[in-house]
Amino acid sequence: LVPSEASAASAKDAERREVVQPTDSPMRAEKPTAEVLEAAAASRVAPDQTILVASHMLQHASLLSSLESFGVRLIERERLAPCMPDFLLSPRSCCLIRGGDFFADAGAVEELAAQIRCASLAFNDVLVIVVPRAGPNDEPMGDLAPADRFVQQMRAAEGRAMRALYSTLHQLPEVIMSECSARCLECPTVHVDIDLRPQEESLASLPGLNAFVAADIVKRMPHDEFLRLPAEAMLAAFPVLSPGAVQTLQDALGCSAAVETPAAPRGRQGE
Repeated sequence: LVPSEASAASAKDAERREVVQPTDSPMRAEKPTAEVLEAAAASRVAPDQTILVASHMLQHASLLSSLESFGVRLIERERLAPCMPDFLLSPRSCCLIRGGDFFADAGAVEELAAQIRCASLAFNDVLVIVVPRAGPNDEPMGDLAPADRFVQQMRAAEGRAMRALYSTLHQLPEVIMSECSARCLECPTVHVDIDLRPQEESLASLPGLNAFVAADIVKRMPHDEFLRLPAEAMLAAFPVLSPGAVQTLQDALGCSAAVETPAAPRGRQGE
């Protein structure tokens, strides 16, 4: 992991649980398919492929070390986006990881729902990875019905932007890398410097923006100049921004001009 200067972190159902597919059908959960894991293990990322890591994830050193073994650059930032995700897999994709028992806590679940609602305004892809407790043979254990209900409710509310996967702990790095490789094919690449540039963190905290986008902005123009751009100029100058993200930012800045974009399902703005 490359730190920045600003661094200070039901058993019977288990056998049929698999990756949750991003469809509108009822959620079905089983272990990740062999094809998904083999593709991740066989792939070697592009030289500059980067995952941005939130500071609070530094405590998970084994996970981060496993991700680095794939050849991906990990860069830590205190704040990745207003929705406070755990990872940014691309400028348009964020990831949150939760244990299976997490969903039994109603207060924590409502906080996660708020994070997802916030993220769906800025990201085309909001991925929640659920990691159940593992049994002796690494099979998922515990009651995952609360997690299933939560995912169904959030997908009904947020549409295709919100996806969920189940993963065992030891398969988690491969699942993350498989997702990262897929998402990076859908979005322009952004090079992120190890150290924060002036105004980068403040831009990343604005609605609609994130640390990937902020890094691109500050290398190309002063942040105040960027914030004065009309929506169409933002989209033309920064392809990493989706129309939905620009609209969210413009709304927060009090701009009245709407961003013209083709109609899209809720939560998939800008595709």
